[in-house]
Amino acid sequence: MKKTFYININNNSIRSSLYFCIFLLFFTACNDNTTLPDDDNLQLKTLVGTKWKFIGFTEESTGNISKIDSEYDCNNCFTLKFENDSLIAGFTTVNDLHIIYTANYKENELTIFSVFGTKVNESEIGKKYIDIFTNMTYIKPTKYLATEKNLKIFYDNNNKYLNYYRIKDNTFK
Repeated sequence: MKKTFYININNNSIRSSLYFCIFLLFFTACNDNTTLPDDDNLQLKTLVGTKWKFIGFTEESTGNISKIDSEYDCNNCFTLKFENDSLIAGFTTVNDLHIIYTANYKENELTIFSVFGTKVNESEIGKKYIDIFTNMTYIKPTKYLATEKNLKIFYDNNNKYLNYYRIKDNTFK
């Protein structure tokens, strides 16, 4: 035997509560006072799949950038690609660079476990670049800031950072 239940909304207190809930739902859904930041300044939720081109070494306090020489400004020179949740693949001036890492996206931190690359035939700026990543290994998590257009990987007690712009085309392998 099948029983059917009905809700009687003729009761004034139930009806008033129902109207109040509908009003609240409508009011909160339509009241959007939030101001969305410019898309270019939104913090990225993940780095996986992103590609970056190195601009230079930057002082946090002054914003002064030591840019790389134009002779090292080839398509793949000083690039990084976050392949997955544990591998960053990149290039220096003449060598491949592979970095094993983890990311804590809530705290904007990278933990660098290993850096694989060689300094053979490397330029002085390339050696400095590799050394910075190598010095991050196993010390403590490294702070970073990533937006749609820029990536900053901090070093030297967050006083300096590696400054990158985002590559969105297929020029980087």
